[in-house]
Amino acid sequence: MTWIQPEDLVGHELRQAREEGKDVDALERRWIAAGGAPAPSRGASPEPAPPELRALALELLDEAAAIPRPLAAQEPDEVEPAPVEPFAVDPSRVAGAWLGRAVGCVLGKPVENIPREGIRAIAEATGNWPVSRWFTAEGLDPAVSERWPWNRASRSTSLAENIDGIPEDDDLNFTMLGLALLERSGTEFDSLDVAKIWLDRPLISTSRLGSSPCATSTTPSSRRGSTGTPGRTPRRSSCSAARASISGALRRWSR
Repeated sequence: MTWIQPEDLVGHELRQAREEGKDVDALERRWIAAGGAPAPSRGASPEPAPPELRALALELLDEAAAIPRPLAAQEPDEVEPAPVEPFAVDPSRVAGAWLGRAVGCVLGKPVENIPREGIRAIAEATGNWPVSRWFTAEGLDPAVSERWPWNRASRSTSLAENIDGIPEDDDLNFTMLGLALLERSGTEFDSLDVAKIWLDRPLISTSRLGSSPCATSTTPSSRRGSTGTPGRTPRRSSCSAARASISGALRRWSR
């Protein structure tokens, strides 16, 4: 995972810093001159960096974090949560939302990472445009499938001819972890609660939470507070985003 290795995090941090209005050109030049590479597009670099380069990565992460944010007034770290009025949850609506998410995941899995053009070509070639049923390989022109190959990991479980229940999916896992988090910690959970439940439930952990620095950082505890670990507050923390998402979903389901 990208967030485990500090050398992989540098490129992401520099990009984030620029989006916050920071000038990090000098930091980037130091990183490239020392042999550092841009952040991997996904996953982690196959080979860990040598100790001296990793040490520089940690140093640059600290320096980037210490630069004042020009947009701090417009984008504060701490935002007062909107008040939530008491409401009743309709179990049937919760069940419907869960079913909808499960169906949507299975529908999209075979064409994951295929652009709209390819999805349309596949659907039209099998008489399924606009999309109104599961994707299928039956009757699909080989030329279309060659140009727009199925997602290999999902082809055997998520086409109309082979669906047998709902296969494991990171988005479904994320929902289950959210529910488990609410059951354990209530609505006032924090980033440490999120990290703990990810570590406690590895069988349903997701790439979304697995990429959380507070759960996976190898930074020594003496350095925490400045390099994306629990002591450092991101511009919008994962726990506040999750809390807002869960609260909003519950309000919608109760209507």
